[in-house]
Amino acid sequence: MNVSLWQKEMARRFLTKVMIKGILTTAAFPLFFIAYFWVMHNPAPFAELTVIPLLFVDHWIPVQQWALVPYASLWFYVCLPSSLIWQKQELIEYLLGAVFLCVLGIGIFWLLPTSVPDFGIDWSIYPALAFLKMADGGANALPSLHAAFAIYTAAFLNKQLRSFDVPAALRVANVLWAVLIVYSTIATRQHVFLDALAGTALGVLAYTPVSKIAGSMSAPATQTLIANPSHAK
Repeated sequence: MNVSLWQKEMARRFLTKVMIKGILTTAAFPLFFIAYFWVMHNPAPFAELTVIPLLFVDHWIPVQQWALVPYASLWFYVCLPSSLIWQKQELIEYLLGAVFLCVLGIGIFWLLPTSVPDFGIDWSIYPALAFLKMADGGANALPSLHAAFAIYTAAFLNKQLRSFDVPAALRVANVLWAVLIVYSTIATRQHVFLDALAGTALGVLAYTPVSKIAGSMSAPATQTLIANPSHAK
C-alpha cells in the first residue's frame, strides 16, 4: 500500500515525543476542570448572576439528543493539535493561545457569572441530556468555552494541516467538526446563541496572537520534507 507524503509527515509528528505530549495533555484536563467548577461555585463576592436571554435563533434550533455526540467529541477534538506538535516553537504557540483562552474565559465567569434560562423542558424525555444537565448545569454560560475551544482548535489544526499539504477534504472536515460542536452547544441547551457567539469570538481572539507569531511555521515543515529524502520514499 502506497503511503502519501502527508500521511508520513502526520505519523512522524504524532510519534514525536508522544509520551510527553500525552502526559501534558492528560494533566491539563483535570487542572482546567478544577478551575472551571471552582469558579462556578465561588463567583466574585460582588458579582450577580445574569441569565442570558434567548434570541430568535434559539427558537429555530430544537433540542436534539444526538447533539450530545459532537458535544462530547470536543474532548477528543482538542487533543488533535497537541498530538501533531513537533517543534518547541509550535508548542509555545499552542500553549499561548490555549492558556489565554482559559484564563480569560474563567476570569469572565468569576467576575460576571451567567447561566442559561429555564427552558421548561422535561429532561426525562432526553435521558442522555438529563445526565449532562446533572453533571454540568447551565452555569458558566457566556462565553461558551465549548465553542471557544472548538474554534481555537479548528484554527490551529487547520494551520498544521496546511503545513504538510493534506487533502482539502480533511481541512473541510476539520471546519465542519468545529461548526458541529458549536451547533451542539445550542442543540443540547447547554448554551444559547449569545453564549456560542461569544465563545466563537473568544476562540478567534485566542488564536490571533498565534497567527501573528506563526507566519514561518509552514515553511519549515515544507523545507524539512524536501531536505530529508527519507520522507519522500
